[in-house]
Amino acid sequence: MFFWEAFSGLVLRVTLRKPEKGQNIIVHIIQSIDQKVHQLLLDFILYDMR
Repeated sequence: MFFWEAFSGLVLRVTLRKPEKGQNIIVHIIQSIDQKVHQLLLDFILYDMR
């Protein structure tokens, strides 16, 4: 449950952040989400292994 709440919060924050000048907003969102999710999954896995 926590994971999905964190995930949706991240999606909102990433979506609200302004893309760099001339960057496609969709590409920006996908790249940002990809980085965040990657970090989240790593944290999640490491936390689980404790």
